[in-house]
Amino acid sequence: MEEGAVVLTLSDRSGYVYAPQGLTMEQIDLIMAHKDSGQTLATYVHPDVTFQGGTPWKTVIADGYFPCATQNEVTKQDAEIMATHATLVVEGANMPLTNEAIKVLADAKIPHAPGKASNAGGVAVSGLEMVQNASHYPWTRDRVEAELQTIMETIHATVATDGKTEWGIDYVRGANIAGAKRVFLAMEKLGW
Repeated sequence: MEEGAVVLTLSDRSGYVYAPQGLTMEQIDLIMAHKDSGQTLATYVHPDVTFQGGTPWKTVIADGYFPCATQNEVTKQDAEIMATHATLVVEGANMPLTNEAIKVLADAKIPHAPGKASNAGGVAVSGLEMVQNASHYPWTRDRVEAELQTIMETIHATVATDGKTEWGIDYVRGANIAGAKRVFLAMEKLGW
């Protein structure tokens, strides 16, 4: 939202809330408080927001989809729907797309950021916590955020470089190549 994106839906296991005009930050805060109280979105009520069962990518047209679903929840058929309008699909979980869904997006030349790259922030912050613990010196929230921003920008730059294609960036290919390079470099340093 800070970059101008319009958030149309938020979902959980019960379904999703949808605001055709876009959710406001105030509405998102209210939804978070509702969820923090242990309730599902099925019981959330707001005059500008409707609730639907199922998953948003089956019915809501959007430029970008950010599935933060359980593993293999986004199927080939779901990806076929996404590919008709999406310009970007970003995994916010560990492997929410099936291999068949990933192939559909690749064939449609829709940039797809795999969780191993786009969802790396959680692991990165864990690493930053280990650095703080080892140094016995806590960092401010702003320092952690700045370090995380640098890490994620570096991941994107590396993946984008390794994933260049004639049609744009193949993020899956780029993440796989970048990961393999890191493993090979570590093996070389260990003398293997």
